[in-house]
Order: sequence, then structure tokens, then C-alpha cells
Amino acid sequence: MKQTLYICLLLAAICFAASCDKNEGQGKAPGKVTNISHTPDYGAIVFAWTQPANDENYYYTDIRYVTGGVEHSKKATKFRDSTTVNGLVSDTLTDFLFYSVSKTGARSEPVLYRAAPNTPTFTLVAKSVQIVPDTVGLSGVFVKWENKTGKKATVEVSYINNTGAMAVKTFSASESGEKLISDILTAKAKPFSVTVKDEWQNVSAKRTFTLDVKTASYLDRKGWTVPGYNAGSNNETAGYSSQALNESSTAYPVNGSVMAMFDGEIKTFWHASWSTPSTNYPHWFIVDMGKEYAITHIEMTRRQGNNNSHKGFQVLTCTEAGAANPADPTVWTWQDQGEFVFNPLINDAQRYNLPANPQARYIKVYMDVKFKGSGNYAMISEFGAYALEK
Repeated sequence: MKQTLYICLLLAAICFAASCDKNEGQGKAPGKVTNISHTPDYGAIVFAWTQPANDENYYYTDIRYVTGGVEHSKKATKFRDSTTVNGLVSDTLTDFLFYSVSKTGARSEPVLYRAAPNTPTFTLVAKSVQIVPDTVGLSGVFVKWENKTGKKATVEVSYINNTGAMAVKTFSASESGEKLISDILTAKAKPFSVTVKDEWQNVSAKRTFTLDVKTASYLDRKGWTVPGYNAGSNNETAGYSSQALNESSTAYPVNGSVMAMFDGEIKTFWHASWSTPSTNYPHWFIVDMGKEYAITHIEMTRRQGNNNSHKGFQVLTCTEAGAANPADPTVWTWQDQGEFVFNPLINDAQRYNLPANPQARYIKVYMDVKFKGSGNYAMISEFGAYALEK
């Protein structure tokens, strides 16, 4: 009986010892990783290594490093022998410590490996940012940037808006692009501050741009006239080639008249005379805006739903001083602002930039026979202009 009890106690002790040995084995640090290599990426490094061979204690690899003054850890399980470290803030050499770790947390001695990523995306994008005035639309500034890395980024622009308050615009910059900022104060030099952030919340150094911004506004057409306008005749006057008063109705009494282009009603239109008299190209008209402006654009809208009108036109402008004889525009000092294409298939307003931003009180639109469309007559629903804001 004593002998049987002794054997049982001995077996129990052996089992306990074996169990202790097993736990002790799990607590041992695994061997080190070897053959570390890397491939640089934008603000990132792809690492690969060889795991400790036939080491039951090995559970994962822990990579420790410092970026942006903060210590980081990137872990890779025993089922992986590579990983990507993202969010690095510079392209300088960085120390990486590779630890092999057991399931219970026992760590091997570190393996030091030095590597550098490519320049981070947020830095590259920040260096590429440009802020330039909108010289065509004169509606503000364009923010432009390049991003050829294929990685996410955002551009943040701070500026003073048209209420005088600080405003911030944020644009997705995962690809190269440009965006317009239009709600800005006019005249005088203005500062714009730019930072770029990546998906890891790394932020670039601030860049500041100071530039003059010109903006344009749509002119109030109240009071606009046409020289020699005659509300009782279709015939040519000093200010237009003809008009079609027989297009008028009770609902739209000005329809067909050259003045219909300034009434703000899209359903009315100027129509060159097609009966009494019957006319053909060229067609033309002169607008008197009442005072001088620095004209940036003109805007023209076709007769809605009708594609028989002109396909282009010429623009000429004249200052108040250049109209020496108000009754005879043929002797005025006209400045040619160029020829433009008009699409008679589009219902929306078509806007045209006058690059010289000429000072003008008078605008002449001339449609030569070469601009003739599918019909013999010009038809325009609305005509307007934009001028530099002072």
C-alpha cells in the first residue's frame, strides 16, 4: 500500500515537473529574425525578414521605431514574414528595432536595421501647391497641386473670405488637381496659407502665398440702352441692324425687340427682322451701358429651343471719350476684342472672356456672314457683361 502511494506521488511529481518545464519553455525568448530587407515607398517602408527557424517560442515580430518624436510599434504575426510601416514623416534614415516575441511576451534581443522611405506624399504635395489668380473667369483663385504617388492626401487653405472672416477650404488631393476658391475679398493683396495632411494625420509645414486677386461681377443691366432705338420700327438704326417687333405679344410686349436682350426674361428674345423688311447677314447691335467699366466677359444666351441662329460673332468696345459723335457710331474709336464661337445648340448662357479687360461704355456685337447659322436671322435671348470689381 505504501509502495503504491509512493509510485502515485512520483508520477504526480514527474507530471508537475513536465508541466513546469513546458510553461518555462513558453516563457523563453525566441530567436532573432534574420535577413532583413526593405523596399522604400512614399512615407513608408516595406520590410521582409526570415523568422527564427523551428522555434516554438516564436509568436510574432514587433518593429519599434520613432517618427515625428513619437515611438511606434508595428507587429506582424508568425504567419507573415513581411509588413509595411506607414506614416513616416521624412525621407531620412531611421532606426528600426526588430524583436521576436513569444506568446507570453518574452522578447528576443533587438536587431537594429536602418532604412529610409521615399519622401512622404504630404511633403511632395505641399511642395507642388500653387495658388494663382483666375485670369479667365476672374472669380477668385485656383489652388493647384500634383500627387503622383497614388496615396491619399488633403490640401487645406486658409484665407479671408468676402465677409472679412477667416475661412478654410479642404480639398481631397489623392490625385493631381485644381480647385477654385471664389468667396474672397476683392482688390488688394491677400494672404493664403496652405498645409497638406496625409491619411496618417502627418501635416506639412505651412506655406504662405500673397497675391493680388481680381474678381468680376455681373453688371446690372437696368438703364442699358441701344443707340437710336425705335420702339415703332423694324428698320436699322445707328445702334442695330434690325429688329422684329412682330414677335411681340400681350404677355411679352418687348419680344423681338433689341431691348428684349436686357429684360431678364429668358422667354423673350431679339430677332433680326424677317418681314418688312426681310434681312440677312450681317446682323449687329450696340449696347450703351451708361458709364464705363473694365469689361472682363460678355455673356450671350440663345433663343431657347431654337438652333437657327448665328455660330459666332465679333466684339468691339468703345470708351465714352471714343464716342465723339454720339449719333454716328461709324466714326467712333472702336477697339477689336476678337472673334468668338457661339454654339446655337446650347440653351445655357455662354460666357466669353475679353483678356484685355478693356475700359468701355459701349459694346458692339457684329455677326458677319461667315458666322451665319442654318437660318438667315440672328436670335438672342439674353446679353450681359461682367466687369472688374473695384
